Amino acid sequence: HGPNKLGQMVHGESVVEMEAGTYVTQRMQVGDVTSVSETSLTVRSEDGFTETYVVGDETTLVRDQVTGTAASVGDVAHVRAIVTGTTITADVVMALSPAQAALRDERHDGDEKMHGRSLSRA
Repeated sequence: HGPNKLGQMVHGESVVEMEAGTYVTQRMQVGDVTSVSETSLTVRSEDGFTETYVVGDETTLVRDQVTGTAASVGDVAHVRAIVTGTTITADVVMALSPAQAALRDERHDGDEKMHGRSLSRA
């Protein structure tokens, strides 16, 4: 589904209650991968917000729907991370290569056009 009236989420934080009754701060971000190493990933959102995330053994990595595959520079990434003090550790990184992101955008544009036509028939 497309963005709501407020637009699409670019980045933000929320406090989440865990099962044990503890609270953690989660950070979410969507943007372009600008740097990758074995231990970190940097993402820049459309509004210029840039964050570097720690990537560890517990981080779930998915690229082009293949689990265990790390993102590459130039990919579009959706990151969910846990903030602990000044350390921001990626929990999940879901990335699309530029080619796969373009295909997704084409399908999304087609869905919007079809949805608009169906509304005009009503």
